Amino acid sequence: MAIHRLLVFTILFWSHCSVRALFTVHVVKSNYIAEYGNEVRMECQFQVEDVNKMKDITVYWEHIGVDKKKSEVAKLFNGSEDYSGQHEDFKGRVKMLVDELPKGHTVIVISNILPRDSGQYRCIVASQGADYKTMDLDVKAPYNKIYTHVTNILTASGQRMKEISCRSVGFPNAEVTWLNERENLSAVVNTTFTRTADLLFNVTSAIRISSVVNKTFTCRFLNVAFQDTTSLTFTIPDDSISTDTRSYSAIIIFAICILMLLILLFVITYCKKTYWNQNAAEPLQANTEKAVSDDSHNGRWKRYVLFCNRQKTVNNEDTSFI
Repeated sequence: MAIHRLLVFTILFWSHCSVRALFTVHVVKSNYIAEYGNEVRMECQFQVEDVNKMKDITVYWEHIGVDKKKSEVAKLFNGSEDYSGQHEDFKGRVKMLVDELPKGHTVIVISNILPRDSGQYRCIVASQGADYKTMDLDVKAPYNKIYTHVTNILTASGQRMKEISCRSVGFPNAEVTWLNERENLSAVVNTTFTRTADLLFNVTSAIRISSVVNKTFTCRFLNVAFQDTTSLTFTIPDDSISTDTRSYSAIIIFAICILMLLILLFVITYCKKTYWNQNAAEPLQANTEKAVSDDSHNGRWKRYVLFCNRQKTVNNEDTSFI
């Protein structure tokens, strides 16, 4: 790494010598904007006096992050690419277009753009002289998808409320505003964020409202750096807070009714069985010379004796009638 730093120092020293007036580097754009996950092509231009001497050219690209830390992006030394000192953040994502060098263009392509790629990029070229230029790269990730969630809550005072939240992921951090029938509710909104593995902002904004309110809400994510706005409008129905509660209540009431019905059927069956057993036992004891007990006779024999006694009674009644 010390060798790379020495090389950069030497080139920068040459760039401030008198030969700088004979050899200059120009930027195509001073500022680039790249979207998260896409690629960006950055370019510097310089004059070429002798194409045959291109094998002696040295090109060095470095990144200066927001924290001012410097890291090697790409290097071409004596006409050959050298990625031995490349920073790990750029490994496998940077390509230098060597075929463009004879045209006086030093071009790098960074793929799979990440938020940490933001910052300054310096291209240093040393050929028949030395010079460098700096350009800026801004990375953005639009808050394209907004997800909503409604939670039913009960406050400490016993008031039923709805907590409505909007969540989205993007970069840089966003400002979230809430509107309710053109009324700005941002003063009572709680907005928080976390960072993802790729350093994107996972922004969540929540607001609490009364359970009896039925209105339309709009949550708006503003990417201040790029003035990009994404909005979502949705309506909260009146009964959305009590849907779950009513469902559980209905299930409980239904279960209680079923249980009471089963108990009632059991009581009726038990009483009816007891009543018929008592009625069946009385004629047996009154009309037979020997009492028939449950222990010595089964139910079928009892029903037979009972039938005979009833037939006898009917015959006596017919005789008396004649």
